[in-house]
Amino acid sequence: MTEDVPRFLHPGEIDNRNQAPPLSRSPGWHLCDDDLCRIDELHALCLDWLTLAKNSSAASHVAKTLAALEGIAAGRMPRVLLELSVNRKLRFCDGLTVTLQVSDDEIELSSIEWVWMSEEQGHDYAYRTHATLTPCGGFDQGTFDQWFFFETTVTGDTDAYLTTSDQRGDA
Repeated sequence: MTEDVPRFLHPGEIDNRNQAPPLSRSPGWHLCDDDLCRIDELHALCLDWLTLAKNSSAASHVAKTLAALEGIAAGRMPRVLLELSVNRKLRFCDGLTVTLQVSDDEIELSSIEWVWMSEEQGHDYAYRTHATLTPCGGFDQGTFDQWFFFETTVTGDTDAYLTTSDQRGDA
């Protein structure tokens, strides 16, 4: 009787007997339906944030973010580095900032809680990343919902304002 005896490989050694050819993978974002639903929610949110844009530069950055989210939903790499933040931070008051950052390889949702200390000290802050989505997927529903709760808290305030940046410029 012939038995298949396992053969142990040394580090760096390749067993060509059982190795299948590598599968071809298309570049870009590969998201499940749940993650695509989150992209839809972020897209709708950016449309709401467009009303907070006070100048053409901010409106342009929101439009680029909308286009990047549409590209990600279609599986394309966005080739951008955009940051949109809605702020409610007044002098002599506590505040909150929620940020949506889109880059080639991730979407990050974060917040900064501002605590007014004193006239001499100004604001102290606590930064927190709530959720991150990479091209292979993985938004956590709980942290995503928590970030959206903070977002509605900020945008529901009449003193909320939008700040934007495009680190890659118009190229």
